[in-house]
Amino acid sequence: MRSARALLAQVESDFDALLRGETIGFINAAGRIGLDSWASMAACVIEFQREAVRKSFTFK
Repeated sequence: MRSARALLAQVESDFDALLRGETIGFINAAGRIGLDSWASMAACVIEFQREAVRKSFTFK
C-alpha cells in the first residue's frame, strides 16, 4: 500500500492528465486510487478487530 503522500501526488498528476485530455489514463488512475483507499481502509478495520478481540479475551 502506498502512503497518503504518494496518493496525493498521484491525484495531482492524474488531474494534469485529465486537463490534457488523456481520459483513459485518468480513469485507470482513479480506479487505482480507489482500490488503494479501499485496501487501506480494510487493513485498518482488520487491525482494529484484531485488537478488539485481543482486548476482550484479556479482560475475562
